[in-house]
Amino acid sequence: MKKVLVGMFALVACAGMAMAGTRYIEYTCGHTEAVGSTSGASITNKSSSKCANCAAAEQKEKMCENIYGKVDRDTYKQNCE
Repeated sequence: MKKVLVGMFALVACAGMAMAGTRYIEYTCGHTEAVGSTSGASITNKSSSKCANCAAAEQKEKMCENIYGKVDRDTYKQNCE
């Protein structure tokens, strides 16, 4: 009897893990990031912002244009790429 109960418990635990999904955020820049888990199927939420990496790269590009915009290309590449 104990073996049957342990077997059923193991089966239920495995089924629960198989039913677990992942929660994703899809950003406007096209990148997708996993942010957690969910019970059931995977869920993708759309965000109207850019991901952190793309936002930081865009900010760096704007800063470099403001600082080094009027210098030759070699100096710009050395400091900003």
